[in-house]
Order: sequence, then structure tokens, then C-alpha cells
Amino acid sequence: MIELMLDVFLSTIRDVIPIAVILFGFQVAVLRRPIANLKQVLMGFVLVIIGLSFFLVGLELALFPLGDDGGAIDYAELFAAGAHHRFWELDVV
Repeated sequence: MIELMLDVFLSTIRDVIPIAVILFGFQVAVLRRPIANLKQVLMGFVLVIIGLSFFLVGLELALFPLGDDGGAIDYAELFAAGAHHRFWELDVV
């Protein structure tokens, strides 16, 4: 689990850093304004990276296995067994 968390954390850093560079670059190069509260902004990016990492680890551990289980259903077998009928298609009269 530590390996998963580290992998997701590094991946999140790799994804967020370009966004931060673009935002800082736009602020400095295009708007020609200094970045107000630089410490606070950098701390915000650190918290974003940590929060996204925990969120993605939670998805990986909780929701993705549910999708794998749902994807493992043999739909061809269910179709052959007649599970493809809807209730209004059944001959109940």
C-alpha cells in the first residue's frame, strides 16, 4: 500500500507541476504582476497534491475493484440464459 501511495503521489506531482508553472508564468509574464502571498499559494499547491493523492488512492482501493468485479460478469452466459429479456417482452399472458 505504501508503494501505491508513493506511486500515486509522484504521479500527482507530475500532473500538477505543469499547471502551477503555467499559472505562475501567466501571472508573471502576461499580467506582469507579482504573485501575492507566494508562501500561501505554494502551500495551497502542496495541499492540492496531498489531497488529490489521497483521493486517487481511495479510488484505487475502493471503487476500481468494484468496477473490475462488475466487468468480470460473463454477459455472454447471461444473454444465452435469457437475461436479455425485459419484463415487457416476456410472454406473460
